[in-house]
Amino acid sequence: MRSKTSFSRHFPARLLVALLIVLTALLAACDSSASTSLSATPTPPTATATPTPTCASALPGSTPISLGPGFNYPMTYPPNTVGTSPTLTVSGTGLFSVYTLNACTPGTTVSAASSFYTTQLPALPHGWDAWQTFPYDGGLMQTCSAPCFWDPKGGPFYYIVFDQFSDRGNGVVTYRIRYATFDAFPSCGSNFTVGPPAAQDLFFVPSYTPALPLPPVSSTVPDNASGGVRSYDICSPGTTASITAFMTTELPATGWTKIASDSHCIYTDQCWKNGSAIISWSVTGFTATEWHIAWRQSLS
Repeated sequence: MRSKTSFSRHFPARLLVALLIVLTALLAACDSSASTSLSATPTPPTATATPTPTCASALPGSTPISLGPGFNYPMTYPPNTVGTSPTLTVSGTGLFSVYTLNACTPGTTVSAASSFYTTQLPALPHGWDAWQTFPYDGGLMQTCSAPCFWDPKGGPFYYIVFDQFSDRGNGVVTYRIRYATFDAFPSCGSNFTVGPPAAQDLFFVPSYTPALPLPPVSSTVPDNASGGVRSYDICSPGTTASITAFMTTELPATGWTKIASDSHCIYTDQCWKNGSAIISWSVTGFTATEWHIAWRQSLS
């Protein structure tokens, strides 16, 4: 009886010990698994290769470059140059028509692409002259900030400018081409065609400071009068309405301000001031091919 009682008394303790051993083993296994999981090096993401730049990717939809069948004068481009179709961006009565397109040249640099045009365009038959101005808005001649050329030889006036050169990598260079054409020359009277004193194909009143803009390819002849009156007869393309639109747009663009009246002004409806200079002009009662700019130089 004693041994049976002793067995019964010690059995729960042995069971408890066994359970503790099992639990300890389980915890150790979990800790080992967690440690293994935490210490594993994560797999890095697969790198995506950067596509090599080409003209096809830099200028989608581009084709072998052409300025269109209506482009009058010879042109040349660096080898394998492609471009978009020219888009008419500016036009109007008495204004230049301005076209814009984008171009791409492979296997080059920005400086090489730019210098190609500055060296090769003047060398063409019926070649281009390096120039300093371009009619960006179709009317006012403005200073070029990039290689700029013109070709007036034997026909319409053409101006062209290359700008916005950009290195796209892998020798791919993109840039913008803009060209302006003008062939609506006015039919001026004989007094505008014999010079001097007549002057033709002007964009500003000759020898006047500050710059006094005229509609494109105007002709002038002095028509001064007594009393210190200086005057020009002007022959311009377009209509009196287009001349008015040009003058009221481009005079402010070159620093002139319209004033109510001044004793220097001959025409009181269009009296303009730029610093100490005061002029007046009028198309009222005149025609596009003979309108007037006039002012009193002195008030003696």
